[in-house]
Amino acid sequence: MRCLLILLFVIRILPESATIWGGTWSPLQLPTEWLNWKGLKLSISDIGFLFVALAAKENAPKNRAREMSKAMWLCVAALVVETLWGLIHGGSTYQVQFQVFPFLYAFVIAQAISKVMVTPEDFVSFGKILLGATVYRACTCIVKYVVVVKTTGFPPFVATTHEDSVIFVMGIVMLLAYFIETPGRVKKSTAISAFICFVLLILAIPFNNRRLAWVSLVASLIAIYALIPPSTAKKKINRSLLKAAPFLIVYVAVGTGRPEPIFAPLAALSSVKSEDDPSTRSRDVENAGLLVTLGPNPILGTGWGIEYNEIDDTYSRAFKAGFAQYRYMPHNSLLAFVAFTGFLGFAAIWIVVPVSVLLNSRAHRIARRPAIRMVAMVGVCVAIIIANQGWGDLGLFAQVPMTLAGLAYAAAIRMPKAAEREWQLSQAQTRQP
Repeated sequence: MRCLLILLFVIRILPESATIWGGTWSPLQLPTEWLNWKGLKLSISDIGFLFVALAAKENAPKNRAREMSKAMWLCVAALVVETLWGLIHGGSTYQVQFQVFPFLYAFVIAQAISKVMVTPEDFVSFGKILLGATVYRACTCIVKYVVVVKTTGFPPFVATTHEDSVIFVMGIVMLLAYFIETPGRVKKSTAISAFICFVLLILAIPFNNRRLAWVSLVASLIAIYALIPPSTAKKKINRSLLKAAPFLIVYVAVGTGRPEPIFAPLAALSSVKSEDDPSTRSRDVENAGLLVTLGPNPILGTGWGIEYNEIDDTYSRAFKAGFAQYRYMPHNSLLAFVAFTGFLGFAAIWIVVPVSVLLNSRAHRIARRPAIRMVAMVGVCVAIIIANQGWGDLGLFAQVPMTLAGLAYAAAIRMPKAAEREWQLSQAQTRQP
């Protein structure tokens, strides 16, 4: 069952097709297309996750955080209510599936993972395989850029896929969590391998040409810093940051507005809210339309299956014909959730994200075992990455980000109890004479 789960998860976050390689065959194309075949309405991978979630034996049922399960059931109930609300007001049943299914199916994936991966060590072993998948994807992006993009001379809008931003940043976070939580215990060979993986993932971000990835990375670094408790290690980090501050100031002063690859992170971050950037202007127009959509019913929104009110189609004319769901699935998927479900509906639906962050951060705070702390730290960062991807792109409507959200939810189900048992044991040992 575990091998099946790992296969399904890896293939699901590495969706490949001939288009990724410029029309040529890609290594994982056949298994990806087979597992994502939707001849049965649900894809093979969807059926596989559902099978694991239902058929896998429940191991250590008492070691599950009930708070996370309650949050997920509340979210499911809110999704159902908002779907009925939209259908009552003329919503399209056909379009609802595109809006709701990825977000809802993250719970099925979380259930499958939490049944099969019980201990923190199970999650760490799973994480090693996922890290390999992220590095493979980074290599795919780099090779595609060098072999296909550079030969044409035209910079890509995106080298592989938009969703790879989530994968690359998650891989970097996993490496950082490993080194932070296992100080002084890393073998030289492991350190060298990790450094190579880190370089490949960092290179893949500018090659994929998605500035949102840099925002996710910065947000993750801030979260990691906040999670690290006051300690000798944090003091070392603070001293390193102070030493690096002059170089960062020079880097920003020299690199602002320059096109060289070394200044790609700075250029990406500085252009996120550039008024002269067409992409940013198109998102501003879309956001305004979503706010107009929310206006008539700010409590429950429009409900699912209803288009948002587009106030200006200047930037959407080019893809109207090729993207039939563009007014059902706006790029700012986070704000779209607010517009379609209102403040009350959104609060009930979105609660799974802050609850998962709270449970994982608490597990990280009270745990002493590196395995628990690593998994919890990655769980917190993945939730933040997903939220950022949801605000800047179709993250909450997309398969890959929501699959990774299932991983964060599964960590929030299992890590709190493992950390709590460890804390109780340490307290009992302390009280012994």
